[in-house]
Amino acid sequence: MDQNRKHVYRVEGFSCAGCAGTFEKNVKQIKTVQDAEVNFPAAKITVYGEASIQQLEKAGAFEGLKVRGEDDELPESKKSSSFILNYWNVLLGVFFFTIGVRSVVTFGEEHLASVLSFFVSHHN
Repeated sequence: MDQNRKHVYRVEGFSCAGCAGTFEKNVKQIKTVQDAEVNFPAAKITVYGEASIQQLEKAGAFEGLKVRGEDDELPESKKSSSFILNYWNVLLGVFFFTIGVRSVVTFGEEHLASVLSFFVSHHN
């Protein structure tokens, strides 16, 4: 295979390995593609030949896949500078869960404070 025509793309939106296989098969059907290999765990596809991002996204339209070049920067909307900003909902859930545990120890499991703390931690 001509390594000069090898292109690696990042793929966002895989829901299962079977869908990744379907995407690979669809990409291989593009006339200007000689071969394609999906790396499901890494969320990448290696294309031997030529294919535009639009063609690749059309091949993955059944699952709404988004494709970008391997070295392309993430869009600003996908970047976050802080762990707290990325995981604020998880941290808030852990906080209310901790309050719930303390409330169970202090007031008992049927106390309103216990029930509400666990409810809020679960629905956060």
